[in-house]
Amino acid sequence: MEKGLRTGLRLTPNWVRTAINGLGLCAFLFFPLLVIAPKGIAALLTVAGLLSFAARDGAPFSFSWKKSTFSLLFGVLILWAALSTLWAVNGYFAVIETLRIGAMLVLGTALLDCGSRLGAPDRKRIKTLFLAGTLAALVLLVPGSFLMQTDRLAITVPFNQVALILAIGLGPLVAPLLMTKRLRTALLLVIMVLVCIFLQRSTTAKVSVLVGLAIGTLFFLKPKWAGLAAGLGCAAMIATAPLTFPRLAHDPQVSAEMAEFKSSAWHRAQIWAFVGERIAERPLLGWGMNSSRVIPGGNTQIRPGVEILPLHPHNAALQLWLELGVPGAALFAAMSLLAWKRLGASEANRWLTAGRAAAMGATFISMVPGYGAWQEWWQASLWFIAFITLLDANRDLPISESRPLA
Repeated sequence: MEKGLRTGLRLTPNWVRTAINGLGLCAFLFFPLLVIAPKGIAALLTVAGLLSFAARDGAPFSFSWKKSTFSLLFGVLILWAALSTLWAVNGYFAVIETLRIGAMLVLGTALLDCGSRLGAPDRKRIKTLFLAGTLAALVLLVPGSFLMQTDRLAITVPFNQVALILAIGLGPLVAPLLMTKRLRTALLLVIMVLVCIFLQRSTTAKVSVLVGLAIGTLFFLKPKWAGLAAGLGCAAMIATAPLTFPRLAHDPQVSAEMAEFKSSAWHRAQIWAFVGERIAERPLLGWGMNSSRVIPGGNTQIRPGVEILPLHPHNAALQLWLELGVPGAALFAAMSLLAWKRLGASEANRWLTAGRAAAMGATFISMVPGYGAWQEWWQASLWFIAFITLLDANRDLPISESRPLA
């Protein structure tokens, strides 16, 4: 049974149209901003979330227990994080981060709900603007990537960030093009994205895009079986993380091979070994929200200028275990299992399902050696990709069956 929660104030049609146009502008700016100033994505999500409230024009939020289970689990996770501030290593850091993630949940959920209600013309316009912004970003990124290979451009970290989000967003970008048989455009976009990704130094982005495309292919062929397998696999990875990832540093041969492959890979293994020891000290409740950055012993240098735990574990599963203990890890595993199972059971067009699966697969892979689970730009980027993906959710319906806002 669906229930509605009204936002209250109703606006004039001009203001509603302005808000919807603003969402289109946010979609266009997403990837260019990731290239120029990645940390600005959190501010862009704030603007888009507020615009989504205005675009609703007082319409009630659609709510059903079945459709909202994921958001409810996310909400419970945030409530547990809030409770963990009572025993966190640094209460101030814990409270601030909990408030930030909670605000992103509200803004992101409002954005997704607004996207599901937009009429077909508005959805098409926003998706077109997003594609145009992506192409504009690629035009900036391709020359910069080639210059970086010749050491003429010293900026590497922002390019790594946009490369990772490109790896996640490739599936949702290409799937609608394949569904509508715009094969040349799809092929050109895939080539440009892959060139940009493989010119970067981010191994995570390269592995993520390849695994994502492989998972998307499996979902295209056997969606239900692929959804069940992916869900159980991710849940098992999260549940066993404290027993698996820390062992990499304990094996001399593996550790040596990682050091030879890439110094950052060796550093990740050392981080995970240290985090595994801290998890074993407080496995049930964890050390408290956002305690990774101030964990006892985390600032110990294992090499000159290299700390054993710089800010976060570079592994989402280990970070949830370390900070929020068994409840946090269990909620993360449940959210993962639910997301994959629901995607496998989707009745959407198979191209769209495959595109979403590619995005989810790339996301989960990037969570293993990538950025901190609570980093604002990372969370905001995932909300934006989910919003863009949702715009294709009901594109098979005729315009008269969509749910326009204005």
